[in-house]
Amino acid sequence: MGKAIFGCVVAWLALEVCRAQGLNLDKGPGAVAVPRGRAQVWTVVKYTFLACAVGGAATMLLQQAFRLLDTAAVPVMKVDQLSTLGLSSPSDLVFAAVWAVAIEDVVIVAAVIALLTAARRPSWEIYATVCVIEVVLHGYFGLPAVGMALYAAGRVWLYQRYGRLVPLLIGHFAADLWGGVIMPLPLSHRLVAVVVLLIPLLLIERWVQDPAAAEASDSPVLPPARTAQAEGSGPHPAATLTKAP
Repeated sequence: MGKAIFGCVVAWLALEVCRAQGLNLDKGPGAVAVPRGRAQVWTVVKYTFLACAVGGAATMLLQQAFRLLDTAAVPVMKVDQLSTLGLSSPSDLVFAAVWAVAIEDVVIVAAVIALLTAARRPSWEIYATVCVIEVVLHGYFGLPAVGMALYAAGRVWLYQRYGRLVPLLIGHFAADLWGGVIMPLPLSHRLVAVVVLLIPLLLIERWVQDPAAAEASDSPVLPPARTAQAEGSGPHPAATLTKAP
């Protein structure tokens, strides 16, 4: 829990530093209509989850490949990620995920991108900076940590394109929890878990992309029109059109 609190404090400091420079780390939907704003949030959440999954899968595949090669000169994590990080309970996993999104998304991705962009640094330098930091941060994997560059690059692209921080946090947090839950399972059970996950994802996708449902849920309920006669403020409008004989 202490690590999660530390991560949140560092993230808050990063937010304050950027705010002092006039930088808003979550641009929000702006003038985008609510249905489109909701679709944008879902897009960022969905592709953040995907970027995390792709980066994690690439790292795990590299880990297995180096183990099969049995190359002593290549540093490779000997056990699974949960054991390496000392995560032995559901609460440990939750606190670790909180730390990860606070440090990696708020500080490493959002704050670094905002500050380097304000300093007019080129895009390749932003990508390189974030990717190198993320690979080093996941260095406990050994050489397979280079696979986390995909995970970092995907989130950099999403943040530069949409400027949305909160959906980035949600997608990363969900991916970390999901990965931690299925990691101890056998491969066949992991595949079943992925199929089960697709069902709610497809339902959410359908709901977000359905214009009729979106408009119905977002249409305000207007109060009934009140006439001047009901308010007692004057004669009925029709009476002004009739002249007394």
